[in-house]
Amino acid sequence: MAGTRALVFGSGLMVPCLVQNLLSRNFTVSVGGNIQEELARIAQKFQIPTLTVDVTNIEQVASLLDEVDMVISMVPAKFHHFVVKACIQKRKNMVTASYVSPEVKALEQEIIDAGIVVLNEMGLDPGIDHMSVMRKVREIQHAGGQIVFFQSSCGGLPAPEACNNILQYKISWAPYGALMAVLRPAKYLENNQVIEIQPQNLMSTAQPLDLEYDLPLVYYPNGNSINYVDLYGLHNAHTVKRCTIRYRNYPTICKGFVVLGIYNDDSFDFGENLTWRDLISHLAGDVNGDENLLGQIPDEMKPVAVKVAGKLNSFAADEVKLIIEALVKLDMLSTAPIRNAKSIFDAFVQLMQEKCKYEPGEEDLVIMEHRYIAQYSDRKVLYKSKLIERGVVSELSCMSRLVSLPASLGAFWLATHQHAPGLMYPMEEGFSEEILSSLERDFNVKFEETEEIIN
Repeated sequence: MAGTRALVFGSGLMVPCLVQNLLSRNFTVSVGGNIQEELARIAQKFQIPTLTVDVTNIEQVASLLDEVDMVISMVPAKFHHFVVKACIQKRKNMVTASYVSPEVKALEQEIIDAGIVVLNEMGLDPGIDHMSVMRKVREIQHAGGQIVFFQSSCGGLPAPEACNNILQYKISWAPYGALMAVLRPAKYLENNQVIEIQPQNLMSTAQPLDLEYDLPLVYYPNGNSINYVDLYGLHNAHTVKRCTIRYRNYPTICKGFVVLGIYNDDSFDFGENLTWRDLISHLAGDVNGDENLLGQIPDEMKPVAVKVAGKLNSFAADEVKLIIEALVKLDMLSTAPIRNAKSIFDAFVQLMQEKCKYEPGEEDLVIMEHRYIAQYSDRKVLYKSKLIERGVVSELSCMSRLVSLPASLGAFWLATHQHAPGLMYPMEEGFSEEILSSLERDFNVKFEETEEIIN
């Protein structure tokens, strides 16, 4: 395995920690991407070669694979299938930290025919969540229990001391995906009923989360949890729900922004001098709402703010006040011009990268919690598994550490083990236990476990 040559595609927030982990395990690493400043920082920090590449150009990607043993793709998930096609062509194993997209799933037979392994979902969520859940599920089932309730929640957040903007959120990973996740449809099992949540309604489902910590946290469903009845072997459960954790303000403000149209990612002509105030005025329409909901805002903002109140007339009064306050504090009612944006959502992402960035020395926080209720012949038990980690973002963010560690350990495993060709997932028993043990032993990434007998 010594000297395994890995080519990493992507140069974003997760990649420096990934590179560091690979180098520590004697990999020879190069990085390919299309953002020159990020590539330059990586090259300077680690003294490794970097390459300018368009990952959607399959032939260009394939031309880079002759001199490497393995590929690790850290580009946005929608681009993975281009890299997979190049790996099929050159018969190279690949690792990603992302969910399997339909485009990658459609390549499964070609992956098998090429004799390669594509290891997926090797990050935090997905990744550590799958492995830790399967460990507990097996433990309960081996002890004779039947899991009747399951809920898994995870969130990447600013630490309480760094939670100092109105949105109560900061960018610690790919901003586009992180922000657009508020429009992800959800589906879960609750009391034996399949519940489906449409994208525009997701933020309305947020509920308070009691973690025995004095933090104003909420949770809401994340993606399609129904799939995990089979994936986790939870066929006796009446409730199966995977959730996202955020601070309290976030879903309320995002819900308002969705109604205003700020999440519209269609192409939009901003002209030469369109300001944020102009844009919000355009989106809010012409119906005025209750002026009493505007709060203490500058007079010049009130004509637009009152139209926002009108647009949000179905919202509770305290929600409207919070959303208008957010528009003010995020400078979305200012006369700042919008530059170089392709869509309204693109303009919003750029603004959030400025307004919701971590300052030097600030810490991020990752919370992951699993709850299981298991029925035994003589008792019912509530199990909780909790992981809480912090990191200084300007040095090594907690999010980047917990995403990149599983990816690098997965790459090391592939370099030292044989596996049947095809799509590989972290739920596999021997594999997941080996990765979890390494996380605990070598990196002190450990869940706190509690159990309580309940009626």
